[in-house]
Amino acid sequence: MVDIHMHVIPAVDDGARSLKESLEMLRLAGAQGVTAVVATSHGEAFDRGYSELVRSRFDELKKAAMDEISSMQLYFGAEIYCSGYMIEKNISRLQRGVYPSMNGTRYVLAEFSTWEEEEDAVYCLRKLQEAGYFPVLAHAERCGFVNECSARRLKEMNILIQINIYSVSQEPSDRIRERANMLLRNRLVDFTGSDAHRMDHRRPSVADGISYLYENYDREYVDLILSGNAAEKILHASI
Repeated sequence: MVDIHMHVIPAVDDGARSLKESLEMLRLAGAQGVTAVVATSHGEAFDRGYSELVRSRFDELKKAAMDEISSMQLYFGAEIYCSGYMIEKNISRLQRGVYPSMNGTRYVLAEFSTWEEEEDAVYCLRKLQEAGYFPVLAHAERCGFVNECSARRLKEMNILIQINIYSVSQEPSDRIRERANMLLRNRLVDFTGSDAHRMDHRRPSVADGISYLYENYDREYVDLILSGNAAEKILHASI
């Protein structure tokens, strides 16, 4: 699995609190088959003028991981909270390099509140596209506006969709779990991620989700959403 959504950079947002915890998260993920992680700290970690700090802590983590977990590859990114009143500011910060895209590509992990209206989300996603970016809708199953019809409209817009892998079988909310599986049944998912934050809050426990996917969905499709699409579009992309 390639985990494109993990809050693993230490002490910059509500994710890992220390380098030790970051390494524990990566070890746990690696033991379950994760071979690459995109470190996606919240945009607010960069908002306070701390971009260089976040980058330096990522570099520190990457070096430590290379020494201790040699099979794990780390890539730099961010999860950017979007809403209509701040999308222009978001785009400006992307263009100026304040916010990193995913591994230096034109792909951007875009997060919306659970109560965001579809019209507002579409407006933001279109603005990102007009600026030359390829939006990836973060944990789409948690977005209240997402249903089969709205998800198909997003796909027609060439919006990419990420779901949290624990949502497919371990999510306690029936509504969110069913929304994740609806997206899968209709082959509307492009990427998976753990959205792991800490060892005591949303651990990077992906094994059950991986098993569930292979037991319930087409193997070729599961291969793509677990790793193939991420490898092609984000890890090894030239854009």
